[in-house]
Amino acid sequence: MRESSEDAAITRAIIAVAHGLSLRVVAEGVERPEQLEFLQSEGCDEVQGYLISRPVEANGLGCLLKEQDAK
Repeated sequence: MRESSEDAAITRAIIAVAHGLSLRVVAEGVERPEQLEFLQSEGCDEVQGYLISRPVEANGLGCLLKEQDAK
């Protein structure tokens, strides 16, 4: 998003509109630390993507959450 001012402007607008409607914003496909930093600085509420975790099967989610709690 930082590479493209148009993408950054669209992202900011989406976050602003969603928050104006009292909605939470979830960004999908976050793969790089720079993307996470930008989204956090713009007030994005939640993120998901390979930077956070690879996809897991539903039956493996409990183990993943227990691992995260242990850290």
